[in-house]
Amino acid sequence: MLYSNNSRITYILLIILIIISTIPSQVYGANWIYICSSSNGIMFYYDSDSMRINKKEHIIKVWIKNKLPKTYKDKNRNAMAQLHLSEEQWNKFDYSIILTMYNYNDETSSMVSVNEYSYSGEVLDSFDSPIEWRHIIPGSIDETILDNLMEASGIKK
Repeated sequence: MLYSNNSRITYILLIILIIISTIPSQVYGANWIYICSSSNGIMFYYDSDSMRINKKEHIIKVWIKNKLPKTYKDKNRNAMAQLHLSEEQWNKFDYSIILTMYNYNDETSSMVSVNEYSYSGEVLDSFDSPIEWRHIIPGSIDETILDNLMEASGIKK
């Protein structure tokens, strides 16, 4: 009987380990590196652990984090509708994590997945975005992000 209980415990521990290992890395184990802040105080980071580069297609795929300061939220209530959040969710909203693809050859970008989080880490909203490539505007935050990603990856402009 003792062997049977030990086998059962080993089996349960193995199942727990498998479940824990499937938790998404964008929440646990992310390595957020600060890129810049916008003029209205929104801070931008990228997760260096998630960055994938396809040199043949000239694509950098990476999770980008946008953290809004409370002062921005208080002054820009119209952003609540743009983020598809209710009043209650807006009051809890802390940051977005957006899976983004950058084509560094064409200087275009496309959002793939958007996830909105509360101060406590609760997912407020999550949706996939159809791939729509948009030109990166010179002097924009998007251009700064792309320049930082290229530099971190050793890709020359």
